[in-house]
Amino acid sequence: MRFSDIAHTCAQNLLRRKSRTILTVLGVIVGCCSIVLMISIGQGISEQNEQMLKSMGNLNDITVTAAGGSGAYDSSGVGMSSLSSSDMTSSDHQAKLDDAAVQTFRGISGVAAVMPQRSAQSTVDLTAGAGSRYVAQYASVMGTDMTQLEASGYKLVQGRMPRRAGEVLLGKYAAYQFMDKYRSDDDSRRIAPGDYECDENGCKESEGEKPFFDVLTTKLNLITGADYQSPDDYRKIGSTSMSSTDSGDGDGTASSQNPVVSMPLTVVGVLDAATNNYDAFSSGVVMSLEDMDTLQAKIDGKTNTTSRTKTNYDQVVVHAQNIKDVPGIEAQIKMSGYQTTSFEQTRKEIEKQSRGIQLALGGIGAVSFL
Repeated sequence: MRFSDIAHTCAQNLLRRKSRTILTVLGVIVGCCSIVLMISIGQGISEQNEQMLKSMGNLNDITVTAAGGSGAYDSSGVGMSSLSSSDMTSSDHQAKLDDAAVQTFRGISGVAAVMPQRSAQSTVDLTAGAGSRYVAQYASVMGTDMTQLEASGYKLVQGRMPRRAGEVLLGKYAAYQFMDKYRSDDDSRRIAPGDYECDENGCKESEGEKPFFDVLTTKLNLITGADYQSPDDYRKIGSTSMSSTDSGDGDGTASSQNPVVSMPLTVVGVLDAATNNYDAFSSGVVMSLEDMDTLQAKIDGKTNTTSRTKTNYDQVVVHAQNIKDVPGIEAQIKMSGYQTTSFEQTRKEIEKQSRGIQLALGGIGAVSFL
């Protein structure tokens, strides 16, 4: 039998049962579309979950802390969290987050960058403009190794990296933390991009307003102290009151034993930030570890600020070259006696759930195809 005869016979059989032929073709089409649609929905859910994790932080980052808590500023114990005598005794045998630990982390295979970090432990306010017109209360201030920022995935949207003492970086949303103390409450702040603004028609995501001032051309003044208290209302305080050493009761002063400390800052760059999560890298001040040492020395009343003291860090952020390297790096760090946090476990749980959803939806499509 020739091929043309076979084709002719097939066509006759198909045309003889038109309804069955149409339903069969329709079933195949619906089944194929169902498989493609269900798998696509599963992949979409997986992608959405991954984007949600990325918005919360870098998936390649591992945050390392000492098993006994945050680190001290120096060997004398200044700046340490309050510990009982038994805690102090046991902490001597715990792994410390010092320069030696940082070098150890950098030697682990798959590590791209290691950023030691220390945060300001006291309340910090920032002022800018003539008469300290613009104020950011309870600002986040972070000291870190500036040489590791780029390798850790941070980028500048404006300016350059700091090159000398007193030069700092601001987070992308830091300018929106300032209020104008000479404006009314309704107009004393600027809306950041991505924030929601509401009116009588409801709430919608804002494209953002222009900040009160250009951070790259305006000098900032950092105000803090060992027991500094941010004022309840900056509108009631003159520009000269901030240097007072009288005892404070919420008026922006501190005790005579621990006076108010001010430190001029020059902003030379603005860091990019994926989300407005209100940490120093997105909406605060990022300075070098040397500048943080200088600030802490002023708070502690020390006069010699020319060299860094031997320090322990609050935390160290280890950045992996590849997301697949995160589990191995994290396991090695834990074996050294440190506590770690990352999105690895959460990511694995979400991937497991996504695979289950894809299998379920693919099975539904396969039944339709069958």
